[in-house]
Amino acid sequence: MKNSKTIAIIPARLESSRLPGKALLDICGFPMIVHVFKRCEFAESLDEVFVATDNDEICRVVEQYDGKVIMTSSHHDNG
Repeated sequence: MKNSKTIAIIPARLESSRLPGKALLDICGFPMIVHVFKRCEFAESLDEVFVATDNDEICRVVEQYDGKVIMTSSHHDNG
Protein backbone atom coordinates (compact mmCIF):
# COMPACT_ATOMS: atom_id res chain seq x y z
CA MET A 1 0.00 0.00 0.00
CA LYS A 2 1.31 3.42 -0.93
CA ASN A 3 1.78 6.11 1.67
CA SER A 4 -1.08 8.52 1.28
CA LYS A 5 -1.56 12.04 2.54
CA THR A 6 -4.69 13.62 3.89
CA ILE A 7 -5.15 17.21 2.77
CA ALA A 8 -7.70 19.94 3.39
CA ILE A 9 -8.70 22.30 0.62
CA ILE A 10 -10.54 25.38 1.88
CA PRO A 11 -12.49 27.23 -0.82
CA ALA A 12 -12.41 31.03 -0.41
CA ARG A 13 -13.90 33.83 -2.47
CA LEU A 14 -14.85 37.47 -1.97
CA GLU A 15 -18.06 37.64 -4.00
CA SER A 16 -20.35 36.19 -1.33
CA SER A 17 -23.97 37.28 -1.74
CA ARG A 18 -24.84 37.28 1.98
CA LEU A 19 -21.61 38.78 3.38
CA PRO A 20 -19.31 40.19 0.69
CA GLY A 21 -15.63 40.11 1.62
CA LYS A 22 -16.22 37.56 4.40
CA ALA A 23 -12.92 35.74 3.84
CA LEU A 24 -10.94 38.90 4.63
CA LEU A 25 -13.19 40.16 7.43
CA ASP A 26 -11.12 41.08 10.50
CA ILE A 27 -11.80 38.86 13.50
CA CYS A 28 -9.70 39.68 16.58
CA GLY A 29 -6.92 41.16 14.46
CA PHE A 30 -6.70 38.48 11.76
CA PRO A 31 -8.63 37.88 8.52
CA MET A 32 -11.23 35.13 8.83
CA ILE A 33 -9.50 32.92 6.25
CA VAL A 34 -6.34 32.97 8.38
CA HIS A 35 -8.30 31.74 11.41
CA VAL A 36 -9.75 28.92 9.28
CA PHE A 37 -6.51 27.61 7.78
CA LYS A 38 -4.55 28.00 11.04
CA ARG A 39 -7.18 25.90 12.87
CA CYS A 40 -6.92 23.24 10.16
CA GLU A 41 -3.14 23.18 10.57
CA PHE A 42 -3.69 22.07 14.19
CA ALA A 43 -5.60 18.97 13.05
CA GLU A 44 -3.33 15.97 13.56
CA SER A 45 -5.29 14.04 10.94
CA LEU A 46 -4.26 16.45 8.15
CA ASP A 47 -0.89 16.38 6.42
CA GLU A 48 -1.36 19.58 4.41
CA VAL A 49 -3.78 22.50 4.24
CA PHE A 50 -4.48 24.60 1.14
CA VAL A 51 -6.72 27.57 0.44
CA ALA A 52 -8.26 27.46 -3.05
CA THR A 53 -9.17 30.86 -4.47
CA ASP A 54 -9.38 32.86 -7.67
CA ASN A 55 -8.72 36.12 -5.82
CA ASP A 56 -5.26 37.73 -5.73
CA GLU A 57 -5.96 39.57 -2.46
CA ILE A 58 -6.94 36.37 -0.64
CA CYS A 59 -3.83 34.70 -2.09
CA ARG A 60 -1.60 37.52 -0.84
CA VAL A 61 -3.10 37.43 2.68
CA VAL A 62 -2.85 33.64 3.00
CA GLU A 63 0.77 33.63 1.83
CA GLN A 64 1.55 36.53 4.19
CA TYR A 65 0.60 34.19 7.05
CA ASP A 66 2.62 31.29 5.59
CA GLY A 67 -0.38 29.48 4.15
CA LYS A 68 -0.43 27.48 0.93
CA VAL A 69 -2.64 28.61 -1.95
CA ILE A 70 -4.06 26.90 -5.01
CA MET A 71 -5.06 29.55 -7.52
CA THR A 72 -8.20 28.58 -9.39
CA SER A 73 -9.82 30.06 -12.46
CA SER A 74 -12.69 32.50 -12.05
CA HIS A 75 -14.54 30.19 -14.47
CA HIS A 76 -14.60 27.31 -11.95
CA ASP A 77 -17.91 26.75 -10.20
CA ASN A 78 -17.93 27.55 -6.50
CA GLY A 79 -20.38 28.43 -3.80
